[in-house]
Amino acid sequence: MFSRLLGRGGGQKQFNHVAVSLEGDDTEYIKKSKLDENQLAIRKGKILSELLDAQTKFDIPILSVFLLSGKRVGTDFSSKVKYFNKVLDSLSFEFLHKNQIKVSPIGKWYELPNELVDTIKRLIDETKDYDRFFLNLCVYYTGQSELVDAARMIARRIKKGMLTPEDITKQTIKEDLYSSHFLAPELMIINDSCKLNGFMLWDSSDACIHFTKIPWPNFSGSEFRRIINEYPTRHIKTKAI
Repeated sequence: MFSRLLGRGGGQKQFNHVAVSLEGDDTEYIKKSKLDENQLAIRKGKILSELLDAQTKFDIPILSVFLLSGKRVGTDFSSKVKYFNKVLDSLSFEFLHKNQIKVSPIGKWYELPNELVDTIKRLIDETKDYDRFFLNLCVYYTGQSELVDAARMIARRIKKGMLTPEDITKQTIKEDLYSSHFLAPELMIINDSCKLNGFMLWDSSDACIHFTKIPWPNFSGSEFRRIINEYPTRHIKTKAI
């Protein structure tokens, strides 16, 4: 499905897959800013919408966005996801249909409250036939859980005699990841900290990682565009040193 993406449009694409983290300690942002939880969720949705617009403008086939960490939700589950529908509401069905964008959730999103699960299911159903662009939403997600679940699936196949330990390769693991159907990202943009926080833990191994060192609420579509425009030049300079 993805071999055609590498040369779509007659030449090598700048990026086939870019991943962006919009995940952080929201409690700290609320303390430091005048935004409440509802307004912060609306802000995240606005940035998501801007990223999606930039994806189509730059013709980036795959965009993965880290929206909600299962690790940070913890015991305060209901409070953390209370306003998450505001984030999902930012996705315009008109825009998704016009640009033929397939939306895929990554993570344990099916464990969220029914209202959110229904919203995500509708996004999946409305865009299931599209393959021009792909938007992966990392929701209720942790990279460690992704690897644990992959290991469990491999173990089940070994138990059934469908696989032996000697048969396990990097590709075997990739095929059992939440992101199994997608190419690994070439570029990951990490906001808020200098840590990946488990974001695409396996797929990040060969990616170029750009740490913005700014809180995610201060990120924007224009900043995303600037990084995409400047990164190849910066990367070439780094290689030449």
